[in-house]
Amino acid sequence: MLLDRSRLPVVFIRTDADAETSINDQIEALLEERRPFVLVTDHAPDDHEDETQEERKERALFFKKIKDRMRAYCRGMIVIDGGNLIEAVS
Repeated sequence: MLLDRSRLPVVFIRTDADAETSINDQIEALLEERRPFVLVTDHAPDDHEDETQEERKERALFFKKIKDRMRAYCRGMIVIDGGNLIEAVS
């Protein structure tokens, strides 16, 4: 996964691209900039079907860890789910 920041303040999670660092590290780096952003992603409903329980637990703990900073800097999130647009604004 790649966190595409080329259009800041709009940030795209590209599931079809690879990065040298983990998506968690990329999100951490974005949050460390302390700049407002809007996150756009197009996860398919089955994106996480192959995850183990341990991987799900790690992801949940990561998002719990960054929750306050996400609230502070993420002004909104747009999720495109199988052709349906789901918008969540903070």
